[in-house]
Amino acid sequence: MVELLAQEGQPDPSRLFDSLESHSIILSEEVSSLRTEYSLEREPVLQGYLDTTVSQVVKGIGHVLGKHTLDDDDSIIVNSVVELSCSVFDRLYSREWLNYWDITAALEMIDRPVFIGLGLSVPVYKKEANGEVTPLANPLRY
Repeated sequence: MVELLAQEGQPDPSRLFDSLESHSIILSEEVSSLRTEYSLEREPVLQGYLDTTVSQVVKGIGHVLGKHTLDDDDSIIVNSVVELSCSVFDRLYSREWLNYWDITAALEMIDRPVFIGLGLSVPVYKKEANGEVTPLANPLRY
């Protein structure tokens, strides 16, 4: 999973659970429980449902801003912390990758205890110009 995350930039929990089960690292019952806990047994959300939900959110924000359509230069501020361009909704429609600020805004919107802060993580791999991913010798001095 770490290799997948480092090389492709995305995790695949389902593949991780399959691997753990096939190598007898954890029991099938535990894998089933994890799949249920992380909602991996459900069917993926259909694009039409996602588009409808995003449209309703955009309409609601437009109503609050007093606009019928949101422009790319329109923005909202989440929890007085993160300014989010309204172009994020276009990325949700097209299923593009979200950027750092989009993810930070989403994390700001979730409920969490006050003592849990958000920040940058320490990279453990470096992506070379040729696309090759190599581990850093000393990640804390990157």
